[in-house]
Amino acid sequence: MEEQNQALEQSLNVVARDKVAERIRAEVLSMRGSDDMLEVIVLMFKEMHNLGIDAPMCSVRFANEERQLIIGYTALVNPRRYGVSWTNPRLVELNENIATMTSEVPWDSSWTER
Repeated sequence: MEEQNQALEQSLNVVARDKVAERIRAEVLSMRGSDDMLEVIVLMFKEMHNLGIDAPMCSVRFANEERQLIIGYTALVNPRRYGVSWTNPRLVELNENIATMTSEVPWDSSWTER
């Protein structure tokens, strides 16, 4: 009976992950521009937590060769939950649980030399 319960639980986990993947895929397909990427990252962050993955953030980086930049989109646990405030205008409070951030870093070795 224990083996059957474990097999059923595994099957339910696979179904849950497949549904998450489908929701994220649908969000990506509905994108109309790069500004929509934060919405995808926020959805991924929420879904990771819904699946029991206790990650402090979810982030994606893209290399923009034309502009010579690494562009990042991040969703993270809202720092206010820990009594932390900030002044960086790129860090935006989405709600009491989630903040988002965008970043642009030069695509050269200067950032590794610090």
